[in-house]
Amino acid sequence: FQIYNHLINKNSMQSMNLKVYGNLTNYGTIDNNSEVQLVGNLTQYISLLSSIESPTRFYCDESGHNYQWMKNGADILNQTAAILNFNSLQLSDAGVYQCRYINVTGTTEYSREIIVNNVTGLRELPELISDFSAYPNPFNISTKLVWEQNIQADAIVDLLDLQGNSFAKHILSNSVTGRHEFTLMVPDLKPGIWFARLTINGNPKTIKLVNAK
Repeated sequence: FQIYNHLINKNSMQSMNLKVYGNLTNYGTIDNNSEVQLVGNLTQYISLLSSIESPTRFYCDESGHNYQWMKNGADILNQTAAILNFNSLQLSDAGVYQCRYINVTGTTEYSREIIVNNVTGLRELPELISDFSAYPNPFNISTKLVWEQNIQADAIVDLLDLQGNSFAKHILSNSVTGRHEFTLMVPDLKPGIWFARLTINGNPKTIKLVNAK
């Protein structure tokens, strides 16, 4: 089956090959010789209330070579193919996954993100990001992102368009706890509505930006 919208499983799916282009929420069971493939070129969200007890595959649907999968901005050891394979997808696999690769012109690029969100666990965690804001907003050429970070971890800043495509990405490695400021320089950005997404330890927070140029 090919699913292009949001697939929500509340019961039992068995012996099914699922090719998912949209988001996936699993409340029930997916097992018994099933297979789940996450494909496409748009950001995908997987929400788990129970694990997927079947092979699950994340696809980097981009042409290139030297593939390297990352989790929360860090390279995953020995995951250097266009497909990231899981024997099963567990709640402990929560995080932000992305593939870095060299495109056909020799430039380093990044695939879309696949965000595995362990909703049961996240409710028990303290808030990792607070007071996330931007000023000026509306802005022209640049805006300053400000946030309070409550854990030491990589901070990933994405600038997204209305369709959720990443226009620019910045990884601030091993950011310490406390207040942070980051100047987002985008002189070539088209006017209109955009979004800044800050992700820390797999937990995203998004704010709306307006480019008034």
